[in-house]
Amino acid sequence: MNGTGFSAARAGSLPAAGEPLVAGVKLPPGRLVHPEGDGSTEVMWMTREPVVDLAGLWGTLSGVFADTGLWPLVLQSLEGQCDRPWDEGELEPGESSDPDNVDVAMQLAEWWSDNVPDDDDGDEPAPFGSRFPGLAAEQWGPFDSKAAEAAVKDLPGRLGLVPVTRPADAVASIGWMGPANYYGDMGLLSAVLRSWEDRFGAFVVGIGFDTLFISVGRPPATDEDALAVAAEHFAVCPDNVWQNAVSFRDYAAEIKGRGVWTFWWD
Repeated sequence: MNGTGFSAARAGSLPAAGEPLVAGVKLPPGRLVHPEGDGSTEVMWMTREPVVDLAGLWGTLSGVFADTGLWPLVLQSLEGQCDRPWDEGELEPGESSDPDNVDVAMQLAEWWSDNVPDDDDGDEPAPFGSRFPGLAAEQWGPFDSKAAEAAVKDLPGRLGLVPVTRPADAVASIGWMGPANYYGDMGLLSAVLRSWEDRFGAFVVGIGFDTLFISVGRPPATDEDALAVAAEHFAVCPDNVWQNAVSFRDYAAEIKGRGVWTFWWD
């Protein structure tokens, strides 16, 4: 399994609307999700309503992912607008490139360059400069097999099922639009998420309108490693640092040893 976690040999087939069985598990009432204006493309199955004991159901379905090829996600909606983005079909799978063709280090460097202020602003991201510092080292500590269920435990929402072979590909498969103010090709993000799966045992467990929730089975354990990971997080989602932390070192302290990463794009 990638990152000592979750993978499937092949992507599964979406269940039918209603209350289908998946690997012997009866699901709550649900429906198929189509991108807006494309009634022929089915990208996900989701429950019609928020699920009671969602963490328990998520844990059961993630445990059979290797057999079903259907990755479970906690789906949250835009605050005050429960129909967005899922019921409205605010999804663009056709905009996703192939993650296989992405050089992760080069892509993060490009995003870093896009997000770092111009030198004239005098606001370089200390202790880093204008150049991306490079990929963080792979973490080799024990994999916390309970991290994913712990990350899901406090996430309310609906249940979604996406046919993929690894969780990282879910954002590209459905054509999620959460980081739209920064980039629209989710194949690029999936490539980065694959790398995080491999290096940190980090897996997407929940998606909102513009939020992403990731469980981390091997989080950075030292100040130096956490700082290097913080740089990658900034490249992917600068709002995590600019709006949610005082400095890179403060942000690094927040994620050091932590079993869940949360991202929010303005």
